[in-house]
Amino acid sequence: MASKVHLVRHAESVHNVTHDFSQLDPELTPLGLQQATGLGQLFPYAPQVGVIITSPLKRAVQTTLTAFSHILDKRYFDPDSGYGVENGAALFLEPDLQERSALPCDTGSPTRVLDAAFPRLGVQDLAEGWQVKEDFYSPADEAVEERAQKMRSRIAAVFI
Repeated sequence: MASKVHLVRHAESVHNVTHDFSQLDPELTPLGLQQATGLGQLFPYAPQVGVIITSPLKRAVQTTLTAFSHILDKRYFDPDSGYGVENGAALFLEPDLQERSALPCDTGSPTRVLDAAFPRLGVQDLAEGWQVKEDFYSPADEAVEERAQKMRSRIAAVFI
């Protein structure tokens, strides 16, 4: 049986509302958290999801954890939260999926910041400097296309 890939964009984040693009890696707004919750309630394929891949940007991680708390394995959540399910979907943080621009709002947080915000996600496995907008992670068209091609190939090889 062929796998299906569903693409989801993050919910509303602070910079979407304030238009202050100087904020580093902004989080979701209260409305964004509501949008993510609604996505989880309306997503019809939950029983078939085995893997979720997300950008390590805070707004993307927040969207994922909020929308799919009923799908993701409970190891990603505080044990007292009641979120997550036994033998739930695996979660992978994929820096190749980060935003393309070099604006602060589209630049990820250092690993130590992400680890403090999301201590159960294994962010320490992210490559050092993943958020630096240079070379492979630069906003140049060629770098973006190379990252996109790499992701398409990996998804096809592993999941399809």
